[in-house]
Amino acid sequence: MEENVYAPPKAVVADVASIKNNAEVRFFAVSPVKLVVMSVCTLGVYEIYWFYKHWVLIKQRSEPDIIPWGRAFFGIFWCYSCFEFIRNEEQELDVEPRLPAGPLAIGWIAASLTWRLPEPYFLIGFLAPLLLVPAQRHVNRINALVAPDHDKNTRFSGWNWLTVVAGGIFFGLIMLGLAQKMTGATYMLPPRVRSKTLVATKRSNRHPGGRAWRPSCSMAFSASSASCRPTSRILRHLRNRRAATH
Repeated sequence: MEENVYAPPKAVVADVASIKNNAEVRFFAVSPVKLVVMSVCTLGVYEIYWFYKHWVLIKQRSEPDIIPWGRAFFGIFWCYSCFEFIRNEEQELDVEPRLPAGPLAIGWIAASLTWRLPEPYFLIGFLAPLLLVPAQRHVNRINALVAPDHDKNTRFSGWNWLTVVAGGIFFGLIMLGLAQKMTGATYMLPPRVRSKTLVATKRSNRHPGGRAWRPSCSMAFSASSASCRPTSRILRHLRNRRAATH
């Protein structure tokens, strides 16, 4: 049986236009909302991935000798260079206004380093993804000009949702523990643990002579039985020695 040469092809034919448009994308495409949500829920890991995807495309287009994962992992040293590539692309396309690479780099580096601050100031580090939003908006504008039909990467995949749920629970536990530690709240503890914690707190707040006094350590629920008791014993011992000498 002879084949019909006029019949349509049976094989799956890729959308050539779509492939071409995705190949012409200059930088990593993602929606600002997805960028912020994924960055917060992964505790900043997505920011490394974000820089890595940008450096991969820059390497393919103009910088073949760079190491994308290295520049992404050491982002505080290379973020300005990445932002500068975005600004230079806008200059080449004659797009206004252009990305303020310097202020964004300084702001992102400062916010990223705040995780070393004491509680609760380390929470400022979670604002770092917000400083990447202006850069991503400029990137999306560039991609829309050079490849109007490219994938905008606005939808959350199944793995994205799994990461959001797991990371959101973990982030919520961090915030809950921090709030309880700062306020000394014990109402979220199980009844038996709560009663023991309250008894330990009352005992550690009493002077041997009966007069109430305030210990030098924090009376947070997580430290009341572990930190305040030893500290109270030491202070009592020093007070007794001082009284004995007099």
